[in-house]
Amino acid sequence: MAGLILESQNGSLNEVIINTTSTKKLSGKINAYLAEDLESIQVIDSSIEGLTGGNKLQKIILDGNNIPTLSSVPLIQPTISELTNLTEFTLTNDNTLNGTLSSHKHDLGKASNLKIYNISNNNLSGPFHTLSANTAIERLDISSNSFAGLFP
Repeated sequence: MAGLILESQNGSLNEVIINTTSTKKLSGKINAYLAEDLESIQVIDSSIEGLTGGNKLQKIILDGNNIPTLSSVPLIQPTISELTNLTEFTLTNDNTLNGTLSSHKHDLGKASNLKIYNISNNNLSGPFHTLSANTAIERLDISSNSFAGLFP
């Protein structure tokens, strides 16, 4: 299955759960622009390349996906800092995900409603400086990565 376009009828789609534990996995980018009221998306055990759209998203859970290396192209567009309604971001158990968290793509200080930030069990490295001024964080899990330097 290559890519997924989410479209709501009369703005009624507000949650999507994709769990592809079979051998036919979802791949490509997920486009949520057409689902205007989408508040929650969970993608488990797939091979997605990213998520676009979903300005009203409150919860993003990406678990066990084969996400490519973090690069100059953000995994999520708009970026996490632009999703002002976001309360939970989980990106876990992806042993193929490596690279560093760039401050301009993952500046959580601007995501003022973010309470849960879980990027555990990946191969992320470099400095962890993405919290900046965010004081809403209630649960932070960055375990099983290779971050270095001082914790903010």
